[in-house]
Amino acid sequence: MCVRKPCFPRGSREQPFLFYIFSFNQLPHPRVGVSTSHVIVPALWSPENEPTAQFGARPGPRTPAASQRPRRALIGRRSPAARPRQAEGRRALAALARVERQGSSGKTMNLFLELLLFLVTLLYSYLEAFVKLFVPVRKKSLSGELVLITGAGHGVGRATALEFAKRQSRLVLWDINKHGIEETAAECQKLGATVQTFVVDCSKREEIYSAADKVKKDIGDVTILVNNVGVITAADFLSTQDHQIERMFEVNILGHMWTTRAFLPVMMDNNYGHIVTVASAAGHFVTPFMVTYCSSKFAAVGFHKALTEELSALGKDGIKTTCLCPVFINTGFVKNPRTRLGKILEIEEVVEALMEGIVTNQKMVFVPPQLNIALLSEMVFPERALNLLKKMTIPKFDAVIGQRSPQ
Repeated sequence: MCVRKPCFPRGSREQPFLFYIFSFNQLPHPRVGVSTSHVIVPALWSPENEPTAQFGARPGPRTPAASQRPRRALIGRRSPAARPRQAEGRRALAALARVERQGSSGKTMNLFLELLLFLVTLLYSYLEAFVKLFVPVRKKSLSGELVLITGAGHGVGRATALEFAKRQSRLVLWDINKHGIEETAAECQKLGATVQTFVVDCSKREEIYSAADKVKKDIGDVTILVNNVGVITAADFLSTQDHQIERMFEVNILGHMWTTRAFLPVMMDNNYGHIVTVASAAGHFVTPFMVTYCSSKFAAVGFHKALTEELSALGKDGIKTTCLCPVFINTGFVKNPRTRLGKILEIEEVVEALMEGIVTNQKMVFVPPQLNIALLSEMVFPERALNLLKKMTIPKFDAVIGQRSPQ
């Protein structure tokens, strides 16, 4: 685009407008589709910005002589050949304005329709939830599914493996504890399940990828992945050692990501599978003396939610996701857990809720279910009331406090 020098009526110092001709080299406008060769744009004139003989120079203000009168001269009069191009430019700008108005009205209409669709969907969802209170949800079969469970040597992992064995699933069990995983495998085999075991440190990406390659090559495609492995250190933040912080993140969140990256591609190719994330209520509610653990579980919950949304955006509706968020479980990882309200959960009731969530494709499983109300209260109750409620409900346990760890 080139800009021609400004044109002034000779002898005039009170001309109210300057006119510039912008030449667009006969290029068609991308939205209007017509040629806009010349467009006249007015610019306000003042004595301070009047150029002199040298283009761009700006001398101080000068008072024009009284005898001098401005001449009504326009660019079109000085260049008669430019009139058709000026009219064409005006038509192009008018057409562009019409297109902009039409686009704005179209966006407003689309937004109105989307809001209307949201309201209809909201009402339908409430009606559906009400009906499900009286109509049992259809449960999917787990028979013949190839299920891989991390951290299956004890606790929730072992109990989950036994439940899948009762449902005639084929099992692949991972754990860092060889003795524990062999005991789990023996109990599952007594129930008639086919079991393969691997000793894997889920804090090491190379071991995860190596074991995953063996599973895919020698056993088959995993259809249900249960990311259960996790570690915990009960201590205040400054008493938690650096290597403990690193390990909690490597196991509680990075290990989940590496296993998912290893087995998700086949699920996406088949548009079939189920990814289970065993997180914690600490991924929604903070607890003193578990800063690192809560942070890693918040990351695990966020990973589950983000992965769920991404699979939906990619159209992979055949891949289901479930996240388990229980309160304190009596597994022995935390010493002497106790609470004034509620109770410390047993492994069996947690795994029962998890299996119900898997077979009914629930995205989020809270144990106990009343945690949904507690989550809502954090957004509704004022801070002072919340602080009092937390004093009544936060569990107590033995923790290391006041021992500053070296850097």
